[in-house]
Amino acid sequence: MGKSNGKKEITILSVVFGIALIIGILKFAGINDVCSILRSLSLKTIFYLIMLDFLIIFLYAYRWFRIIKRTKSKVSFLNIAKIELIGIFFNAITPGAQAGGEPVRAYLLSKTEKISGSKSIATIMVERLYDIIVYSIIMLLSVFALFKLQTELAFKLIILFGLAMGIFVTVSILYVSINPNKSKKIAKKILKILRNLRPMVKKVEIWSLRLDDEIMRYTSSFKKALSRSCVEGLFYTIAMRGSEILRLYIICKVIAGIGIKETLTIYALLVIASLVPSPPAGIGVEETTYILGLKALGVEMAKAASIMILSRFFGTIIFTLVGGLLTYYEFGIKGMKKIREKAKKAKERTKIDL
Repeated sequence: MGKSNGKKEITILSVVFGIALIIGILKFAGINDVCSILRSLSLKTIFYLIMLDFLIIFLYAYRWFRIIKRTKSKVSFLNIAKIELIGIFFNAITPGAQAGGEPVRAYLLSKTEKISGSKSIATIMVERLYDIIVYSIIMLLSVFALFKLQTELAFKLIILFGLAMGIFVTVSILYVSINPNKSKKIAKKILKILRNLRPMVKKVEIWSLRLDDEIMRYTSSFKKALSRSCVEGLFYTIAMRGSEILRLYIICKVIAGIGIKETLTIYALLVIASLVPSPPAGIGVEETTYILGLKALGVEMAKAASIMILSRFFGTIIFTLVGGLLTYYEFGIKGMKKIREKAKKAKERTKIDL
């Protein structure tokens, strides 16, 4: 109980610190100057950004829908889109490196579409694999862009670190997910640790009994989803991440007049920042990444803060609000709490399956 309260206190403090940091950035940049820049945006620019948001969320949902369909499962696209938005909401309100929505998505997919938990998790892991591959390509392109921009060595090293991490994680996911023996070995190690926790003893015994079946189901579903959706999955991922880069490019170009090379650099830095354990919605971490990255590229403070606000609004706030409203409409406050509890169990189950 004390440990749980300690985590809540740390989360609250990190959120407060993040908000204070954002206020500090706006004050330093000049709130009036930032407001003036934002007011100068044309309706045409705002329309393009809204259309890109619609396209991005469609691609998010449609990619997952196609991956699930490739496992010979019948699902509703509208339900998948709804679960995707709910997952984004839980992702935003969960502390950590943006992974809180994945267990929720796996749980809701299993519950609403009657798909096994192992298969649900496998489709999400395939998604993550495509993301990491495309992120690695983007980081590689940003390395070339950085050398042409002649920026500081620290920038190049950070991006190269992100690229190395992307390659390592890609190989790790593939190796573990297609190798049942390795998956089983890792799962047994986790079970051994969990056995030391008294409240988990009964659950661990149940998981141990069905471990072989769950591992085989997971690896089989992963292989099927990957082999059958590889080309189109990568295509939709490139289109999705490309749309996100285009959205950021439009914002950067309109506000600060910077080009695609600088945009790629900022996007790559944001991808690396998303891997860092952080407060809900990355409050404070993403804002710092925007400001430090844009300042290093020679962008004025007021313009950098304006890019930060606009990018966060169209990239995070809109999706989170829509996902939150959907969650409330579908489940209510009590239902939201129940889903979080179920998601915790799904997260534990994810660790076991892997």
